[in-house]
Amino acid sequence: MTRRRATQAPLVAVMLASASMSACTSDAERCAQTSQAAIESWQAYANTLQAGIDEARAHQSESQAKLSLEIEPRLAKGAVEAASARYDRASDAFMRAYQANQAAACDKDAECKKYKSQAVRAGDRLEELSPKLEAVRAVMAALAGKAKQAERAKSLADAIAPESGNALLAAAKVQSEAAFEPCQSAGETSTPAR
Repeated sequence: MTRRRATQAPLVAVMLASASMSACTSDAERCAQTSQAAIESWQAYANTLQAGIDEARAHQSESQAKLSLEIEPRLAKGAVEAASARYDRASDAFMRAYQANQAAACDKDAECKKYKSQAVRAGDRLEELSPKLEAVRAVMAALAGKAKQAERAKSLADAIAPESGNALLAAAKVQSEAAFEPCQSAGETSTPAR
């Protein structure tokens, strides 16, 4: 199966599921069914976000441990010697010189640079994924409110930025859109929670 077909498969499944709903089904029943399908779709996306967060936390923890337990102590001796040659150890100038020397030594040390860079990338990844996961959870909570929260769920889902090639996110957005119409028709969306 080509990559394009693989990424389109969830969207096709969503469309087929929506089309297969009977015309005899009431709007309230369709609302409940489509909301549940949307929640499941968002949960699949949330699982990938959580896996990314867990991986970033592990990389961050590994990097920080390696830096603080192995690399920085190894570089500290030279930084202390250089700072001590110019300043009294009890002075603020000594601490500033020590920190500057430690940073300079890290910049020259390939292993130190590698782990500092890894820690920064992991932190950036956490900053990117954590708000997305919070937004997805808000969408799922709104969808769980079925018709009463349909407008809020649609608004929250629309606010999550699209990601090129992310079939799970695309499918979840399509599912939310599919849930909006029957839930709105069920007549329970006049006072959406904010």
